[in-house]
Amino acid sequence: AKFPVCLISLLSELLYQEFRVAKIDLIKLVARNLGVLLHDSTVKVATNNTLNDDLLLYTQTEQLKGRYLYAYGTPTHIAFSRLISDFTSGATPTIQVSPSWGTNSVPTIGQSFLILDYFKIEEIRAVTEEAIKAAGKYFLSRTYATLQLIGTQYEYVVPSGFAFISDMHFVPSAGNTDHDVLEQYSVPRHMWRVENSRIVFNPEYIDLDDYDKEFVRIIGQSRPALLANDESTFDDLLEQYLVAHCVKELSWRRMGENQGWAAKYAAAKQALQEEQDRISTGVGADAVRVE
Repeated sequence: AKFPVCLISLLSELLYQEFRVAKIDLIKLVARNLGVLLHDSTVKVATNNTLNDDLLLYTQTEQLKGRYLYAYGTPTHIAFSRLISDFTSGATPTIQVSPSWGTNSVPTIGQSFLILDYFKIEEIRAVTEEAIKAAGKYFLSRTYATLQLIGTQYEYVVPSGFAFISDMHFVPSAGNTDHDVLEQYSVPRHMWRVENSRIVFNPEYIDLDDYDKEFVRIIGQSRPALLANDESTFDDLLEQYLVAHCVKELSWRRMGENQGWAAKYAAAKQALQEEQDRISTGVGADAVRVE
């Protein structure tokens, strides 16, 4: 049986529903795999240079002194990265940080925070960005955008995010009674091309006056976007690749300290190769490069 292009496109999009993972969750996974995540909790009380959490079940000062605290940000919370300069155990476990939080600026009650060993949050965050860039060499995700045509305009800037464009088709607009447009059909490949990040329609093969104010659905592929903040998300298909990449890079930096780091490096290197093969995607058929 033949299915209309509109139905095939809809099924394709439904089947490609992706799940998203936040950057902060990637950071936690990397830290856990490295064995450097000492604590993951929320603030009970904070003063100008201290933080209290009843779940800090450590008995010795040295267990946390010199480690790194990261109270991460949200739309309503400011992010803080500090060195733990002292720790008092007991009925009210209290961390002292250096430098202090700052004037009129302390972590909020209920704000989430991490305690990390060996690595500052800035090191882990930087490596996650390197991992995202590396993943873009192998992984392309399906991307869609909609463009409204102007009858007298034959060049349009490619919508942001596209690395490749593989197909375009018309989308019916409200009140349109043109049967062909209502059926929603693909724009033949010879009618358009991509030049200097612009979609160029060929007037020898298509008269855009016939499609003034109509919409075109653009289908293509994109590389993973950089993660601007802790709440930025990425496709969960990349999760294990990114973790392996980060663990490999960070453990390599400490390999000279003991055999434990060398073992983590070796395991992550093998996992990275396996994940690289798994996430590798081909470029769509007859796709045009945008970048």
